Amino acid sequence: MFCKIVLIGFSGTGKSHFANIISKKYNFKLIDTDKLISDKYNKKLIDIINEFGEIVFFEIEKKVLISLKTQIINDIDTVFDIGGSLCYYDDFIKLLKQNNFKFIFLQTSFNNIKKRINGDWGARGIVSNNVSILKLYNDRLKLYEKIYDKKIICDNKNENDILFEIISFLNL
Repeated sequence: MFCKIVLIGFSGTGKSHFANIISKKYNFKLIDTDKLISDKYNKKLIDIINEFGEIVFFEIEKKVLISLKTQIINDIDTVFDIGGSLCYYDDFIKLLKQNNFKFIFLQTSFNNIKKRINGDWGARGIVSNNVSILKLYNDRLKLYEKIYDKKIICDNKNENDILFEIISFLNL
């Protein structure tokens, strides 16, 4: 049996952290779209956004996602660490779902995320389209709710509890 996973959620929920753990523990291929973009431009995401603007960044992100199509279809035992803006790409979500990816939504309250990242939203490369981060969080939450296969409420849980829920859902 093979396993294809997409971790979704707002910036600061632990997507990258848990993707790395799963990748190492189960020898899954890790695809980190933020890293692919950073590496391609040899810059941090926030620097790319500041230099090119949010609209161009979304186009860059979309091109990177499209470039992964062959891997999505052919790879097995894969964990995707995709930026929080994945929820805006319906065609890509559909492609992932058609290729048996399971979407795990790591839901964390806005206040807990804010504490985790010490309120430093700028360093995280969040594209906000000139809306408040709280509004962006609430808007994306509605979109994540529409696409997940498993939702894990991360508040008041430690790393082992969250990892156990992920592993149990996937039958690993």
